[in-house]
Formats: sequence, C-alpha cells, structure tokens
Amino acid sequence: MPDAYLDVLGPELTAFTATTRTRLKDLRADLDKIRRQGYAIVPQGEWRDGIAACACAILGPNGRLAGAIGISGPDVRLKTRHLREYSQHVVSAAKDASASLGYFGDS
Repeated sequence: MPDAYLDVLGPELTAFTATTRTRLKDLRADLDKIRRQGYAIVPQGEWRDGIAACACAILGPNGRLAGAIGISGPDVRLKTRHLREYSQHVVSAAKDASASLGYFGDS
C-alpha cells in the first residue's frame, strides 16, 4: 500500500500484544524494510501472543496490492530461521499468484 494509506491512522496505534507497533514512525520503518526485502517476518506475535508469521503481497496487473499470502504458527516452533527459509516459498507463491492476475513486474 502507498504511504498515504497510513496517514489516516494517526500517531498512536492500538496495542494488541507487547510487541505490537504502537507508533506510526516505527510501523513506517518496518514497512520500509519489508518493501526492501520483499516480504514480512514477524517472529513474535504483534497481533496475537505466541504467533510467528511471514507474508508477501500479491499484486494485480497495475502493480497495486490485490491481496497477501503468508504462513503462521506457534512461535515456540516457528523460529526466525524457519521463517527466513519458509519466506522464500511464500514469496514464490505470491509471485505466481501475482502473475496469474496479470502482474509481471518483478520476476
């Protein structure tokens, strides 16, 4: 999503867990990193305690966000090293889904 989408949120965000980003500045920094690496990794639950996840955007033919795909599981079993490994499969699935929608920008 474009940065302007975040402008409607305001400076303080709701905390769901102790690791939830509650400052817009921190969320923007996370999003910058996610955009650079092409996927998101959440090793400790930001929305629910005890959940780890990785995800990648699915893009439509115009390059805009059409959806997302990811995996999640208990953070006691799904460690950062696993998330980094599995993220490559998630990215591949997102690219396949994006291509099926007509997006071919990132090969």
